[in-house]
Amino acid sequence: MTDTDSSRLELKRAVVGAVNELYEHELITPTGGNLSLRCPDSDHILITASQIFKGDLGPEHILEVDSKGKTVEAEGQETPPSGRRIRPSVETGLHLAIYAIRPDVGAVVHTHAPLATVWGLFDEPVAAFTIDCIRFTEMRVVPFAAPGSRELATLASEALRRGSATLLRNHGLVTVGKDMREAVNMALALEESLRIVLLTRMARLCGLAGEEPAVIPTKAVDFLKKIMIG
Repeated sequence: MTDTDSSRLELKRAVVGAVNELYEHELITPTGGNLSLRCPDSDHILITASQIFKGDLGPEHILEVDSKGKTVEAEGQETPPSGRRIRPSVETGLHLAIYAIRPDVGAVVHTHAPLATVWGLFDEPVAAFTIDCIRFTEMRVVPFAAPGSRELATLASEALRRGSATLLRNHGLVTVGKDMREAVNMALALEESLRIVLLTRMARLCGLAGEEPAVIPTKAVDFLKKIMIG
C-alpha cells in the first residue's frame, strides 16, 4: 500500500466514524444522509455511497470522486462484502458545489435530522434562546428542489456562501466545517438548538408563566456572534 493509499484509508475511516456518530444520535436514517471530506492533496473528495445502510458502513463504502463527480478507482480498493457495485451519493453534485464556492470548507454533512426537517417546513428564524442558537439566527432555508438535482446543488451552495448551516425544505440540513469534526459538531449543535426552540414553544403553549420566553439581549447576541462566527 502506498503512502497515498494509506492516507486515503485513514480519511475514509474518519468519514465512517462521523457517520456512526450521527447515526447513533439519530440524525442519519438507515439509508438517508451523506457526508464528504475534501482530499488535502487534490480537488477530489471522499463521499459516502448511495443507498447503503448507514449503521454498518466500512471504508469500502466511502468513494473518491473527482471535481466532476466521476468515481476514482483506487488501486487495491476493497469490494463491499455484498459484492454489489456501489455508486457515490446522489447528492455528490451538492457537495462539490459547496466545495467550489467555499475553499475554506473541508467537510460537508447532509442529514435528515428530524427536528431540522420539521423547522425547515416553516419560514421562521431561530430565536436566540441559548448560546448555540446564536449560530443559527441568520440561517437560511433552501426552497424544495429534487434530491440530486443541479437546482438543489445551486440553491444549497448559495445559501452556504456564508455561514455554516442551512436547512433544505422537506429534506433535512447541511452543515460545513474546516474539518469533519467541525461539520459534525455544527450538525449536532443545530439539532440541539432546534430541540430547545421547539420545547420552548411547547412550554409556552402549555401555559408556563410569562408572556414570552426570555431571549439573549440583542447587544449580547451581536457581541457573541463576533466571537463565535466572526
